[in-house]
Amino acid sequence: MNPNLIDRTARYLAISIRNNYPAAHSESVLTYSLITLINTLSAIIISLIVSVFTNHIFETTITIIAFLAIRYVSGGMHLSSSVHCSIFSSIVILISSHIFFQYQGWGQILNFISLIILSITAPNGIKGVSRISERYYPILKLISCIIVLLNFWIQSPSLSMIYFIQAVLTTKVAYSIKDYFEGGHHT
Repeated sequence: MNPNLIDRTARYLAISIRNNYPAAHSESVLTYSLITLINTLSAIIISLIVSVFTNHIFETTITIIAFLAIRYVSGGMHLSSSVHCSIFSSIVILISSHIFFQYQGWGQILNFISLIILSITAPNGIKGVSRISERYYPILKLISCIIVLLNFWIQSPSLSMIYFIQAVLTTKVAYSIKDYFEGGHHT
């Protein structure tokens, strides 16, 4: 497989770190961590640049923070390509921060559906990816639900949308769609 720009950059940086700091983690651990960091920063930067042109900086910033928080505690589907992940994350953030609907009604419905989904599925897909012990998974589920519940008070359409999308990303349906497009199998 031909590595993409993010993967190549991460590997180059990992080799450079190992050459200059031999006590650093292994090259593979550094590469994985750097891919995650570059991927996340790419999605944030792309989203913020677009939001400058659309005059939605505040909504986009809040959506980014909310997405990072809910994704950290609820897990969810991971794409096999870091570039695809970065593009997908940017699209999700931008759709959520540029969505226009009244919170009363649709926002409440999306919050309610998100709450139900996350109370069943969260956390999902973090085993072997996160260093959080499985014994804390019930707490992560609770935190995921509390984050969504807070939006019943905040009443943000953008947060309703990002929480709904993230909740869907924790479901078997999301994994099945990913597997269909990537040709793999979810365990």
